Amino acid sequence: AFEFATETIKGKGAAADELVVPYLGKQLRGDALRRKLADWVAHGIIEPSAAAELNLVIDNPQWLRLAGQRVAVLGAGAQTSPLPALTSWGAEVLAVDLPREQVWERILETAREGASTVHFPVRTDVKGSVAARAGANVIENVPELAHWLRGFNDQPMVLGVYIYADGALHVQATLAADVIGTSLVANGQKVAMAYAGTPSDCFLVSPDAVEDSNSRRRSRKWRALELPMRTVSAGKLYAPAYDELLESADGDSMGIIDAIVTQQGPNYSLAKRLQRWRAIESWRDGQQASFNVAPPTWTVSVTKNRVLAAGYYGARAAGLEVFAPETMSVLMTALLIHDLNVAPVDEHPELRLTRAGVHGGYWRVPFDIRSTLLYTGLVGIPRAYIAASQFRCSCDGMLLAIAACEAAPTRCLAGDAAFDGEPAVSVFGTQSLQKYKGSWWVTGLSKGDKRFKVAPGRLNSPRAVLPAQQLGSNQTIGLGFLGHALVALDQCRFLVGVNVCINGGDNFFGHVVAFDEGCWWAHSATSSE
Repeated sequence: AFEFATETIKGKGAAADELVVPYLGKQLRGDALRRKLADWVAHGIIEPSAAAELNLVIDNPQWLRLAGQRVAVLGAGAQTSPLPALTSWGAEVLAVDLPREQVWERILETAREGASTVHFPVRTDVKGSVAARAGANVIENVPELAHWLRGFNDQPMVLGVYIYADGALHVQATLAADVIGTSLVANGQKVAMAYAGTPSDCFLVSPDAVEDSNSRRRSRKWRALELPMRTVSAGKLYAPAYDELLESADGDSMGIIDAIVTQQGPNYSLAKRLQRWRAIESWRDGQQASFNVAPPTWTVSVTKNRVLAAGYYGARAAGLEVFAPETMSVLMTALLIHDLNVAPVDEHPELRLTRAGVHGGYWRVPFDIRSTLLYTGLVGIPRAYIAASQFRCSCDGMLLAIAACEAAPTRCLAGDAAFDGEPAVSVFGTQSLQKYKGSWWVTGLSKGDKRFKVAPGRLNSPRAVLPAQQLGSNQTIGLGFLGHALVALDQCRFLVGVNVCINGGDNFFGHVVAFDEGCWWAHSATSSE
């Protein structure tokens, strides 16, 4: 047996004083964010109550700091982790993730750049850097991790579960987190469990969602074609999303949306269902808990499954929207902030689960999700199996590859864990972008096999190199010297590259260039043999 020690990092940044949501290369705030929320509601992407709750957070930016509370984040290094948002808002965090050095290097960098205090467990019996000693296995270290968290019993705690694992490990990790939470409560701590649910499940939804779905189906332009296809397929294609409304013993009317995607497997469904049960049990016992349904998101767990990836790429054809991880993370963390500051509505617990759903359209599309999987999969297959649309461009004798990053599956920034899964880029000739020892590298540049590692950095820290309006959509970018590797990601509105000379401007040897806050920015890269 052993005990975890505690390391603490105090961020050097300034706390954000408003809710800002990154979305397709833009930073939405204030009225722009309100308009986007209204647009999502109009298209059935999020529930009206979700927009109302997010608008309330916009109106109360002082909530973002979560003064007087700590948030324990299990899965702090996950793609959809709330850690970046919480640290940027100045909330105090207890970060937990697997003891993997590369994961912790990212977590520690996030903590240093943030505006909050981040505590994390470290092994005293392990040698090496802080990143090498940090972390805990939630499944294997339940008693030790629970004991470590009991050391922070002077304030109310939020125990957020953002762990994902393949197969049965997902169920085991969810149960382990549940055991930790219940043990803390049994020890007298005030603990609020927090979860981000999946839309790929079966839910009870409001009558408004049912009527909206039916209305969208009746008004479709292609309805005359879809009805015969439904008949020919014996109801397997273009089936209505809802059959009829049900009425509970309390007199509540509700519809049943069955959006379980069997390709995700039974372990995934069980793990997510366990989280629902714990939230409902907490509410029954008068304890605070937060459960909000999150949208479909471009995560590695999805994109590595080509069948699921094809469905996601074709989702827009069915009226769905798949979110980038950073967008999903901020939205769901903001809903958590709301839940911790506003008393819940007294209603049927299943309706409370879906009240503020950011489901990506799952509950309001015209047809049953599974009856559209065939054609959304067919639409998405080209992009699922061909990671990027590639074409050649000759510039000063150099051969470049330009990849269109449609639907913004990732931020497409180079650096540690730069591309979530496979990189959506290809560099022709002797140049290539590949993963090496956990980082993405541009190889085969001007010095043969010398490797140039693209270093992570804050986009707003170096200097603006070109106003955004000077670089239009699909515009050819001029490069002025040998040894370049440039990737243009048009719809993501990002550029990454080394040794870049843009439109005759300054040369930035060994720099990464990216778009943010209306300008192109450069920050340094490192090189090694």
